[in-house]
Amino acid sequence: MKFFPLEEAFDFGHSLNLKIKGRSIIEPFDAGLLCQMVVTARHGDHVEIGSLFGGSAIIAALAKKKFGMHGKIHCVDPLNTRSYAFPDAQSEVIASPEIIMENASLWGVEDRIVVHPLSSYPFPLQETFATGYIDGDHWNNFPQRDWESLKTHVSYMVMFDDYCHGKPEVVQTCLEASQDPNWIPVFVGGTSFILRRRE
Repeated sequence: MKFFPLEEAFDFGHSLNLKIKGRSIIEPFDAGLLCQMVVTARHGDHVEIGSLFGGSAIIAALAKKKFGMHGKIHCVDPLNTRSYAFPDAQSEVIASPEIIMENASLWGVEDRIVVHPLSSYPFPLQETFATGYIDGDHWNNFPQRDWESLKTHVSYMVMFDDYCHGKPEVVQTCLEASQDPNWIPVFVGGTSFILRRRE
């Protein structure tokens, strides 16, 4: 029995060719994993830390829509509220709540997405979510802080992005999370590290 079988939802996410204002930086394999996680959890809200132009949020919302799952996608990212907000180096677009919602509208999922233009620490939301996705600040102890927040607020699965060479704080946090007695790693691949709550 596999911990995290890659099924129809994975194929759906892997095949998406997401064109949005700004850019989507999630790789197809990891997009497939995100969709599989969201659909495996079935109904329930999803939260992500780090949204940029909304690519991963839109992918999660499209998965819920495609497979008939209830739930909103909550995006936690300070976006253009930061004093040092500047245009993305590749697209030359400044990430903002308006850009995320414009992109969500392009894909018909604007009703599924809620943007919270706030820092992830201290964690600004009180709800419990079925699934969570961590792709925020990869430095300054934020990977550890974001894990501490989501392991409290997520009831089923958490996925880290950028589990890879060059992101040592993400790697270290994932390895520490795998030792948490309440969580078990269920998939490591692409640049993703996925944990499922044991209870």
